[in-house]
Amino acid sequence: MKELASAPTPCPPHCQDAVEIAVSRLRRDIERFKPDRPAVIYALIGETHKAIMEDWRESGDLAEHMECLLEEMTALMRRLHAAAVSGYPANGGGMADRVRLEIQADVALEEVRRIELELQALRPHPLDA
Repeated sequence: MKELASAPTPCPPHCQDAVEIAVSRLRRDIERFKPDRPAVIYALIGETHKAIMEDWRESGDLAEHMECLLEEMTALMRRLHAAAVSGYPANGGGMADRVRLEIQADVALEEVRRIELELQALRPHPLDA
């Protein structure tokens, strides 16, 4: 049975540019993956995430920005995973390409998890109200 996907919430106009820039920076980091040094990509994306969050904290709309970023990074992770699955072996993709895409999808997933945890910390717990 297919899961019903909810329609993505549109990103508020005042967040769009900042989120597009952030996704571009994170995607660029993910694409820098080197098979011989996988730990470097995790460190690089962590530093980029930290810089983005510092910039957004100053804006005062951190949660809204992060919610939009979460949607965009989730979509990127799904695209990378789909490319890894569909590119091998039927479409002539090599094993190295599949591994690279799977690791890139994993890095994107880690970023999604990081954003989710930070969003949880920003939102008050219902029992605390």
